[in-house]
Amino acid sequence: MPMHTRPYGPRGAGVALAAALALAGTSACGRAAAPTEMGTGAPAAAASPAAPAAPSGPTLPTLPPIRQGRPEAFDASGCLQGPPVSASGSPRCTTTADQLDAQRAGASADDWRDLAGFTGTHYATDLRAGAPVVLTDSVRSGPTAAGTWAALGLARNQSAATIATLSVTAQLVGPDGTVVGTATATSPVGNVRPGEPVPFQLASDVPASGVASVRWTAGSDPAAPAPASRAFQIATFWTRPAGGRPMEGPLHQDHGSAASHLVFGSVTNLGPATAGADVVGAWLDRSGRVAFVAASPGLSGAAAAATVPAGGFADFLLEVPAPTAAAVAELTPLIWAVGR
Repeated sequence: MPMHTRPYGPRGAGVALAAALALAGTSACGRAAAPTEMGTGAPAAAASPAAPAAPSGPTLPTLPPIRQGRPEAFDASGCLQGPPVSASGSPRCTTTADQLDAQRAGASADDWRDLAGFTGTHYATDLRAGAPVVLTDSVRSGPTAAGTWAALGLARNQSAATIATLSVTAQLVGPDGTVVGTATATSPVGNVRPGEPVPFQLASDVPASGVASVRWTAGSDPAAPAPASRAFQIATFWTRPAGGRPMEGPLHQDHGSAASHLVFGSVTNLGPATAGADVVGAWLDRSGRVAFVAASPGLSGAAAAATVPAGGFADFLLEVPAPTAAAVAELTPLIWAVGR
């Protein structure tokens, strides 16, 4: 089965070290680019009154340093141990723990970020919008099998505060400019942090043929109860594309036909104990539009985990059914983990 080891899963030393070595093989010999959006670059010049400085970005929910979880993989100076070596036979430092940590955090919203409770792209530090927004370039909309209008996409919290519940509303506008319907949905990801993207899915009973345009808005419910925690480290262990080896077991049964796309992994609890966990995945196509959204409870064996203790883990299995399964075969999902 194809393996995906981009996240540094704390569960299984081989997975973590393989990921570190893979990054080491592609790193430049020099210092990694400074993630200036995280506030580590040089101080900006004083802004003139006519050009006020942009607000400072949020502190990213970074994972614990990789050296903390894998101290034996690095020497005393923080260099990744092992080949390559210099001509004299002495080790040559091509990758440091700090560089690997910087790569996990990313430098911009376009970069892949491995953060607490999230792994993927579109996590921003520019909050000048000051409110949640719909990322319209990520939206896929059109008719369902029944001919009614539906959509899925990403919204992002571009306010300075964590949002317990983020909602998206679409006003459906007909050819004559009148509103022919309204659809609202709440993202399955709660406790949305500043700069964080989250997926949404909308459905309506309005015929898609009668929708000429859409007016998008995003909002929040500050009174909604927040999930217990977002302090999870996400690791993906294997991916089974549609048409792969059939799976017959307690987690999933193909019944002889491997028509769905499966992603299996685990989330490790970096915070206090939670009453279970939920995992959500969103696959973006090559144009950046959301192709599918799937969810899985945190699993203990084949059942939903009643608790995830501090330092403990829960597995997850995300499934994309046919016919969409074939379309996501080469795509890596954005993944969120949310405590209950």
